[in-house]
Amino acid sequence: MGKTNKSILLFSMLIILFICISSAYASEDILDTQSITDDSSINEDDFGIDENIECSNENSLLNLESNILKEDDKPSDFYINSSKELSGDGLSPETAYKNFDYTVYDKVAISGIIHLSEGNYGVPEGSPYNTNYYIIGQEGTVINSCWFDSMGTYKNFNQTLTFINVSFEVPSSGQVWYSSGNDDIGFSDTIIFYGISMDGRDFNFINCTFINTSFVSGQHQHVEPNRDGLTDICTAIFENCKFLNYTYDPTINSYDVHTSWGTIIPTEEYETTSMITSFECSKFIFNNCTFDNVSCDAIVDSYGGNTDYYGRIDGVYIYNSTFTNCDINGVVKARNSPYCIISNCTYDFPVSYDVPLVGPFYINSTDRPVIKTNLGLVANANTLVISLTDESNNPLVDYEVEIVTNGRVSYEYTDNNGKIILSNLLGNYSFEITYPGDEYEGYAPSKVFKNFTFEKSKLSTVLTAPKVTANYNIAKNLVVTLKDSNNKALANKKVIVKVGSISKVLTTDSKGQVSLNVATLVPKTYTASISFAGDDNYKSSSISSKVTVSKGVSKLIAKAKTFKAKVKTKKFSVTLKDSKNRVLKGKKLTIKVKGKTYTATTNKKGVATFKITKLSKKGTYKSKIVFKGDKWYKAISKTVKIKIK
Repeated sequence: MGKTNKSILLFSMLIILFICISSAYASEDILDTQSITDDSSINEDDFGIDENIECSNENSLLNLESNILKEDDKPSDFYINSSKELSGDGLSPETAYKNFDYTVYDKVAISGIIHLSEGNYGVPEGSPYNTNYYIIGQEGTVINSCWFDSMGTYKNFNQTLTFINVSFEVPSSGQVWYSSGNDDIGFSDTIIFYGISMDGRDFNFINCTFINTSFVSGQHQHVEPNRDGLTDICTAIFENCKFLNYTYDPTINSYDVHTSWGTIIPTEEYETTSMITSFECSKFIFNNCTFDNVSCDAIVDSYGGNTDYYGRIDGVYIYNSTFTNCDINGVVKARNSPYCIISNCTYDFPVSYDVPLVGPFYINSTDRPVIKTNLGLVANANTLVISLTDESNNPLVDYEVEIVTNGRVSYEYTDNNGKIILSNLLGNYSFEITYPGDEYEGYAPSKVFKNFTFEKSKLSTVLTAPKVTANYNIAKNLVVTLKDSNNKALANKKVIVKVGSISKVLTTDSKGQVSLNVATLVPKTYTASISFAGDDNYKSSSISSKVTVSKGVSKLIAKAKTFKAKVKTKKFSVTLKDSKNRVLKGKKLTIKVKGKTYTATTNKKGVATFKITKLSKKGTYKSKIVFKGDKWYKAISKTVKIKIK
């Protein structure tokens, strides 16, 4: 509302009051004199006359009630077209009303819809208390001024304006309108024109675009704090909105106070250099919004940190929004960081998640990087060790963990190693361990379920078995010793020994030992597997040991022999024995004499008999007897003389 119109309304109001009071004294039917009651007080919001003011004289031409439509008679949809030459009734696009002025609110039903056609508009003050209006635009609908003030009050008058599909171009200006009226009536206020000015009511903006537009709210509370009580919180919600091409103009940093009687109060300076200034008792909520090409100190300068009688909390809350091409010191400049949330947003510039330690706090995001945590459970004897670590395996010290043991709940804190130890456990247990996480430190919650059976406490055991080197068939034992953790030999305990083709269960003697002859194994290197399964008093244990079996040593027993030449087949016998003088049967031997090789196999007495033929010429011959060896025994050879006479 312009200052000229407000002055006219103020003057008209005084004339109306004068006529009403005069008529009251002139009428014989007057019950009492007309006075301004609570119901007929001046509406501070529209700076005009309350629609319910009545004069005692029912015939008075100034009886305003007769000129006001009943609420049931008002349309729910009202159309405005600024391009029309003549104003219509506003009931259809064809008969659209021309001007969007404060009288429009009286023509539309509460919760009605005001349709704005293509064109430029200013949003007037004057919407009645306890009302809600929807203002819907179309492509080409532009609002160039949107100014509201609380007229010196600290209330939210339960007025809501919802803007849908509207573009705003409301840059900062340096003008102020000042009015000082009759002190008896109580008008005295200063209002700053600072872009979109919002006080005393709530706002919703849906699918709206703001081009080079600035905002301010909570001015009166900031300039003149309410010392007698709490101030109501007023809220502005922005959903799917775009904020484009705003640049702070440092040349517009002051304003001249213009009074209604033509004088100018000396210049004052603005207190903010941000696109949106949210003074005390103002709440701004943004969801799925875009901020592009914004250049200023901060997008929102917030003084949040207040709660009103109704439990409403002020501050700035930004969700799921995008910031591109922004030249700013921070998304929000907050005086009280707990009253600022910036979550799940995207940026084309580096973002720090740390909040400064000294205010005002320039904040780009209140999200904290999520740090994964891990709960580990290890059963040891009759104890359970619970460990809490972060994703880098660092222990989390002095954190509370919920422990549900067989349905019973308890709470424990991790020690300096990030561990909790539960002792003296015996029997079957079902554990449900929960770490709730820490939103301030960024630790994610974690949980683990596991069942354990804890038996009677047992002593640990130790198996020892030195490596063994043996020759085949020359007795050599693998000796295994079983002791407990106190170095006490354990007698009468079953020990399983597996090596090569041998697998035996042996019982320890008084020294805790078992022995196994490994010389009967096929010569090669083995890994012996040795284990003790444990029992009621002792824990199990196992080891491995190296066993090497070499091939046995054999010897040939053969003496020189003389044959008569006339004997056609000359039989020559030799004996093969091992190093212990035990005969070796079934071994293949050869003898080579005068270029011819003969073969024979040892019998059960270890004797191999060669049948030599074609040796009839008298003389003495050298013969070579050979055992080439096999997988059990090494090779051996011997030379003997054979004489033919």
